[in-house]
Amino acid sequence: MHSDGTVERYNACLVAKGFKQPHGLDFDETFIPVVKPATIRLLLSLALARVYLLVYVDDIIVISSSAAAIPNLIGELRSEFSVQDLGLLHYFLGIEVDSRTSGTLLLRQRKYALDLLARAGMLKCSPAHTLMAASECLSSTDGDVLSPDEATRYHNLVGGVQYLTLTRPDLSFVVNKASPSTLLSAFSDADWAGSVEDRRSTGGHAIFYGGNLNAWSARKQATVSRSSTESEYKALANATTEIIWI
Repeated sequence: MHSDGTVERYNACLVAKGFKQPHGLDFDETFIPVVKPATIRLLLSLALARVYLLVYVDDIIVISSSAAAIPNLIGELRSEFSVQDLGLLHYFLGIEVDSRTSGTLLLRQRKYALDLLARAGMLKCSPAHTLMAASECLSSTDGDVLSPDEATRYHNLVGGVQYLTLTRPDLSFVVNKASPSTLLSAFSDADWAGSVEDRRSTGGHAIFYGGNLNAWSARKQATVSRSSTESEYKALANATTEIIWI
């Protein structure tokens, strides 16, 4: 799909007699190269031109410090494989790419966010600064068990939100806002002994590049903290590690 919703091209996958696969043999593994969020690496260097390849199944994004290196690389690939050059990058895996400004790329997920809201039936909902009660105490023993259909729909939505949060957890920001600032900052917090089951604390942090949320985490800490200061220090240490890595 293009970013405007029109069809770019059709893909098809044929599986012949998949039910004949014996368990344990080509059953638990799918040997398809898939990019991981934090594992984009420099793959090769051609003379003085640095080239990056990002591979997802049968799609490849090529970025280079030299304009001449990309056609040369595509030519080399064509000598070994069947390769189709689709030109400048505009839309890839739900990410819109705007290269109108020379030398820069603007990445957005507005269309992906709107599609996700439509799937959840929340397209007409108003944004809220606090999505749930901050004092809510959740337990694994509370609530009703979801039906298989409800569970499948829930898993699909959660997977879509997780993919969206790789670049921007705030859906309303994805749809409506942007920020030109380049200031790198971090915020951390902890809910001391917030779990009613094991008394472990939940720590979290948010890393901002300008006004854009670049990385974030909210998870239960591995050990029980004996004071609120200890739980806050663990959250601060995790945020520091993340911002140094960035």
